[in-house]
Amino acid sequence: MRTHLPRIHINTVHYKGKILAVAFKLGEKGLSEVYLKTVIRVLKEFSKKVNLDNPSEVLAYIAKKKVRDSYKANLCLFYKHYADHYGIPF
Repeated sequence: MRTHLPRIHINTVHYKGKILAVAFKLGEKGLSEVYLKTVIRVLKEFSKKVNLDNPSEVLAYIAKKKVRDSYKANLCLFYKHYADHYGIPF
């Protein structure tokens, strides 16, 4: 009998620590817990679909999402926190 383990995308595991480091730094700046949880959730979602260290992939992913432009702007802001933390031009 085979045991089925949950499928975890390799990028999510790879980026988990990096995402938490960004959230920790933002927390030090006094941003709310709700905001930090949202940043973590969004970045984890991105990491399941694209390479977070490649801003072109992230932008293409955001552009294809079927959401309002105002929400896309927020998604860009959340990613900008990650990019700024790691010195990625965005």
